[in-house]
Amino acid sequence: MLLSLVSACGASLHTSQYASQYGGLAAAIAQRRALAGRNVLLLTQCMPDKQANQYKNPAENRMWQTREMKIAATSRTVNSEALMAELAIARQSTCDVILELQQAHTDVALHLLAESHMLVFYIQTALWKRDRHTRMMQCIRAAREKNQSLPVLFILDDINSKTGQDLVNKLARQLHDVRFLLANTSADLALASIYKSIFLPAALQSI
Repeated sequence: MLLSLVSACGASLHTSQYASQYGGLAAAIAQRRALAGRNVLLLTQCMPDKQANQYKNPAENRMWQTREMKIAATSRTVNSEALMAELAIARQSTCDVILELQQAHTDVALHLLAESHMLVFYIQTALWKRDRHTRMMQCIRAAREKNQSLPVLFILDDINSKTGQDLVNKLARQLHDVRFLLANTSADLALASIYKSIFLPAALQSI
């Protein structure tokens, strides 16, 4: 399974709820999947150093960090040009690939999104703005140009407020094959709910 987690608020998925305990939501899901006996590759998009890239096109110099979720595994970085070849090789021996994307509009990122089996967006409702909604919708529609049946899971930290309800209703009108999940409980309980929402349907469909 190729799973893409996308930051919908323009920041890393290292939310305070998961950062101290797991190193981020993507890492927490990958670690839990590995403990279930799966070979998992965690792939994280690295944000560019603005000063180092001020005279270059950041999209051309995007780096990715890869980490196999197993004992004594070390992470390393690869550039975008080498990423697809390495990923093709890794998927031959890896059950699951977990992607953490912070900027989903580069060519490589959009290709990965279109190849995914599911998109997951973590949304902090208090930080939600119209421009973020527009960028997220553009991202989803671009991915679905090649994969129209691509399912999307929205994880919200507040689904009961007026803002949360308005957002859920808006997304339900705009998109098909979407699910919503509230994750504002403790990290362990929220992670268990997220994990089941992602992988139980996948297991039933034998992805």
